[in-house]
Amino acid sequence: MGSDKLFQKKKFRREKELARKKANKEPYETLLIVCEDSKSSPNYFKEIIRHYKLNTANVNIQPSKGSAPISVVEHALEFSRTTPDLGLLLHFIYTTKSYRNTGNKSAAEMLIKDLEKALPNYNKGTTVWFKELLPKLNTAIQHAKRLEKHNQSSNSSNPSTNIYELAEYLISLKEK
Repeated sequence: MGSDKLFQKKKFRREKELARKKANKEPYETLLIVCEDSKSSPNYFKEIIRHYKLNTANVNIQPSKGSAPISVVEHALEFSRTTPDLGLLLHFIYTTKSYRNTGNKSAAEMLIKDLEKALPNYNKGTTVWFKELLPKLNTAIQHAKRLEKHNQSSNSSNPSTNIYELAEYLISLKEK
């Protein structure tokens, strides 16, 4: 008689251990990240998501159909803007240097020239530099905030980036 109850207790405990656990975190909203380029920015954000183990079902990264801000916005609107290469440079140095077309070089080419000084193996389509940049992420965020304050006080917007807000938000999702 006593052995029947023992068997029932073991069975109940085993069923309880095997039962599916209830979710202990609230799901976060779905994010759409539209990047002005097709390689560097999407790869950077994919690496952030991979590093912080965020749910990829909640983050949709799309390259824009053009690099002009209006193209980025229009592309984002099709699905429901940033310039991350300046964000990459801020991992290494603080700068308020304005990037403009000069002679036969575009503003992007001028920026890449400076970026290659800080990151000699920079290649626009490469994903491997995220691991090199990760220890410098907080530095980049601080530089971007400092640049934002500089731009507010000087009534300027070139250069500017608010990509740090997105990076901070993505990091905060892991903490939630």
